[in-house]
Amino acid sequence: MEKIIKAVCGAETVEDSLFYFLYNNCSEQRRIRASKFYRKEDAYRSLIAESLLMYCLNHEGIAGDVNICIDSETGKPFLENSSLHFNITHSGDWVGCVIDDSETGIDIEKIREMDKGIANRFFSDSEKKMLFGCNNKERFNDLFFKMWVLKESYIKAIGKGLSCPLNSFSVLPYDNHKIDLVLHKETLPHKYFRLYDISSTYKCAICSSDEKLPDSVDIMSVEDLVELIRNKENN
Repeated sequence: MEKIIKAVCGAETVEDSLFYFLYNNCSEQRRIRASKFYRKEDAYRSLIAESLLMYCLNHEGIAGDVNICIDSETGKPFLENSSLHFNITHSGDWVGCVIDDSETGIDIEKIREMDKGIANRFFSDSEKKMLFGCNNKERFNDLFFKMWVLKESYIKAIGKGLSCPLNSFSVLPYDNHKIDLVLHKETLPHKYFRLYDISSTYKCAICSSDEKLPDSVDIMSVEDLVELIRNKENN
């Protein structure tokens, strides 16, 4: 199958009618989880995340045949009755989803002001060297979040969680779109990456076992997602 990479914008401000539609179309487990969030924005993102995943699985004709489970050792979600791999991310106004034949990860982060202390704590020496060479704060923040989403997408793809320190590998993005992965532990698997421009204030990255990655992310609004789900139900 071709990789499916989709992202939904407008996840922080959802009209009541759209919220209740998503709520009623999600699993009971997801509804219970969403009802426990103190901030309504977190509930929005939670419902959108499952709705987007199930729509994508419906697109592949398998949504009715799978259960979403959690690996007890790594905490990574997986599809119980399918060989497909998936990953979900959400940050601020965005929710993203990727589905692939092999291990995959996606991360979206909102760009904000960061300090060198975070990089010193989590980044490798080669990443810090590249990052601290930035000549202004804007460039520093931009590069920091490029590195961050790349590293998070890798962690999510391999499913190691906190057992794989962020400084145990280096992901170095260059201005010519080249991305180098340097593994500091022999047991870590090689992967491929791509950065995507989904917004001027957010960064998005995909990690995959396959070097053939799509040129762009399929972006839609919450309204678009609801309309697609309704059309699928009516057909």
